[in-house]
Amino acid sequence: MTGIDYQDLNERVDKSLRKRKKIARGVFFGASVLMFIIFTLLALTAFAGNPLMASRGFATSQDAAVFLLIVGWLTSLMFHGFGMLFDSGLFDKSMRAQIASQQMGMAIVERMEAEPMEKAKRNELTENSGDAEVVELTDDGELKRAQGKS
Repeated sequence: MTGIDYQDLNERVDKSLRKRKKIARGVFFGASVLMFIIFTLLALTAFAGNPLMASRGFATSQDAAVFLLIVGWLTSLMFHGFGMLFDSGLFDKSMRAQIASQQMGMAIVERMEAEPMEKAKRNELTENSGDAEVVELTDDGELKRAQGKS
């Protein structure tokens, strides 16, 4: 089995890290927008005078609408902050270690598939050529000619 090409491994890790960061940015942005939309719709419902909102501890439905808009905005900012934190490089070292481990495992499996290992013979006595003499090993450690096998 030959060694692992570390330059190729490093390139694959970098590519995978960029891909994961791109996906994470999209997920955080999507969650941010989705939370803002949900809370805006709830706020518009409350602002329309939904009596359930007034009975939940708010003086008026307008107070509930303002509260929901603020919560939606803060939730959106929270997901935006997660995205920025993710892009800051703070988690790069642990992510690179995880990706490198996965890539090395994949490289080992690829090598094993490309260079299949030789199977050990299960019973060498039965796989010998016809001109070989078949013997058995006794419990005492002595060799004895096998009977009926020649």
